[in-house]
Amino acid sequence: MNPVQVSCPACAGPITFKIGSSLVAVCPYCRSVVARGDRKLEDLGKVAELVDTGSVLAVGLKGRYEGVPFELTGRAQLGHPAGGTWDEWYAAFADGRWGWLAEAHGRYYVTFRAAAESSRLPLFENLRLGQSITPLAGKPALAVAE
Repeated sequence: MNPVQVSCPACAGPITFKIGSSLVAVCPYCRSVVARGDRKLEDLGKVAELVDTGSVLAVGLKGRYEGVPFELTGRAQLGHPAGGTWDEWYAAFADGRWGWLAEAHGRYYVTFRAAAESSRLPLFENLRLGQSITPLAGKPALAVAE
């Protein structure tokens, strides 16, 4: 988890990738999204300002999940067309995993990448409201809600 310091390709301000394996950071000076590639830095454009949601979570917050330490290293904010806004936090775990910590309906949800069996996944255009799907064998089914 060694930090990496670079100069922003858009404004030359200093950017710190706090976790050495992270690939994207937001410049604190010009709000450009900067990606680290194998040869050079790339400016992916500007990010929008985030809405204050009153979250108690913040980038840099440390915690434990099932005994494994983690640090929140990023934040994505999503908005629903009907008006709802929620936050999802990118978490770097001490065992090398990356996951998401989401806040919704007064609860917290931790998710990790998992390889789904492609034979178990219907095509997007075939999904229907209320349909139940089980993308991972031995795991609970999911329901299509919207």
